[in-house]
Order: sequence, then C-alpha cells, then structure tokens
Amino acid sequence: MLCLMLITALLPFSVFAKNDKNSKVVRVGWFDSTYNIMDASGRRSGYCYEYERKIAAYTDWEYEYVDGSWVKLLQMLENNETDMPGGATFTEERADKILFPSYAMGTQSYCR
Repeated sequence: MLCLMLITALLPFSVFAKNDKNSKVVRVGWFDSTYNIMDASGRRSGYCYEYERKIAAYTDWEYEYVDGSWVKLLQMLENNETDMPGGATFTEERADKILFPSYAMGTQSYCR
C-alpha cells in the first residue's frame, strides 16, 4: 500500500481546463444592491454573484453581465435582451413574466 501511494505521488498528471466551446453564454442582469456588489476595480462579489457562480459550476454556463437599473433590467428581460435577473424577488405579478426556479436562492419578508 505504501509503495502504491509513493508511486502515485511521484507520477505526473495532467490537468485540463473546461471546454469553453461548449459553454452556454447567459446574459445576467446586474444592478447595485445588497446582493450585487462591484468594487472600484470592477470585481463583482456578493451573495447573488456567488450563487450564480455555483450554478455555473453545475451547468457550465458562461455569464455575460449586463449593467443597469432594476427597472431597465426587468424591461430588458421582458424583451429577451437578458436571460436571467440576478436576485429577483418572487411575486405573483412577476411569476407571469419570469420563470422562477423550483429552489429559491433565499427568502425575504416585507412588512407594511
């Protein structure tokens, strides 16, 4: 067993990057919010961004971010100019226009 472990540790191996030719490009709406953060260098971060990165790991999607206000991005989604709104809250009215996933990214509560 020890010999097998030593041989495996000493043998070189190859690492392959994913094949980007088969990736689907998904246009994601990006707006400044609590869940979407962009620093001064243009690096994106935040809960929504990390959630999207996790989805991409399973789907092999490549994201193309489209910046804009929430209102503009919602209109772009309705016009098929974007594919996915980042961090959209489920409402009955939006459910008629947006195909929400079966599993939610999170939950929100509103008080009146």
